[in-house]
Amino acid sequence: MNQHSIQEAYLKKFAHKNGRVWVYRKSGGRPAPRPTSQCAAEEDFQSAALEFYQNRVIETLGIKALRIDGSLSDEEFEQMSIWMALHIIRAEKAREQLFESAADYEQRFHHEFLKEQLFTAYYRHAYTHAISEPNFAVTSDDPVIEFTCEDFFIRACALSPQKLIFFSPQEGKLEHELPLHDFFNAMMWSSPGEQLYSHRPDLRVDDLKQFSRAYDLRGVIEDIQFEILGDAYVL
Repeated sequence: MNQHSIQEAYLKKFAHKNGRVWVYRKSGGRPAPRPTSQCAAEEDFQSAALEFYQNRVIETLGIKALRIDGSLSDEEFEQMSIWMALHIIRAEKAREQLFESAADYEQRFHHEFLKEQLFTAYYRHAYTHAISEPNFAVTSDDPVIEFTCEDFFIRACALSPQKLIFFSPQEGKLEHELPLHDFFNAMMWSSPGEQLYSHRPDLRVDDLKQFSRAYDLRGVIEDIQFEILGDAYVL
């Protein structure tokens, strides 16, 4: 059975109007358009029972919360947070690092997922950042990133090419000398995944590589230090 480590309904937000997503391989080469059915897809990496549980309990409610334009209720906030937790654990690279085998993933999924759920309570605040065209954000086969800001973590994800969401234990908004869409896209490039997904074929990959080197962005981003000034996190 063809299964997605990244929910296909989420990937469709990053598809061109023709229904295809431009796939950028970090290993190099030109971007290639693919249907969402072929993005972040693997053959039978988990049981049908686990697939059913994730879809019914997590993804169906979570994707609805991701699509809300406006304030979230406490329940919707929790549903979105749980969706993020699932995609942190289920991403292909995460499974390779966290679990010894497919059988180990199957056996320990609920335990690891529960731990990730408990950690999501750490992120008490969230806000979105709108991106004005022609600029845009991308996603990847590792779509949820976490990075340190002084002594706390921030979680981030692209909800669409024109909207980012940030989760933090503290109130305030992230600021950076780079435009946030460039900073986020550079983190996507530096994340452990192997592919970026976009609705456009003109992503400035060379710029992302340069930003990654300039700010020393890596799979676990711990080297960028911020200081809190008022209600903003500033480099």
